[in-house]
Amino acid sequence: MNITINDAQGGIEEIKAAVVRELITAHKADFDLITPAQAGGILDLTQKGLDALKLPKVDLLGNGRSIRYRLGDITEKLNERTVKAAKK
Repeated sequence: MNITINDAQGGIEEIKAAVVRELITAHKADFDLITPAQAGGILDLTQKGLDALKLPKVDLLGNGRSIRYRLGDITEKLNERTVKAAKK
């Protein structure tokens, strides 16, 4: 990551904001989180079906009530479970 003083006009708050923007851009895939309801809607699965996929869960608040799934984990699981058509 390369941030220069010229990137942030006005002081430390602008520099902090530039660093945060850069970190979010660099690690976007790590933060692409969706709720169980969104994951279920995308995959047309119930919560029981989602649980059967054994996707890694992100517990945002550490209380079991704020579960999210990473889109990258869902994509990876779909790739693992993709069945190739047999050649005729």
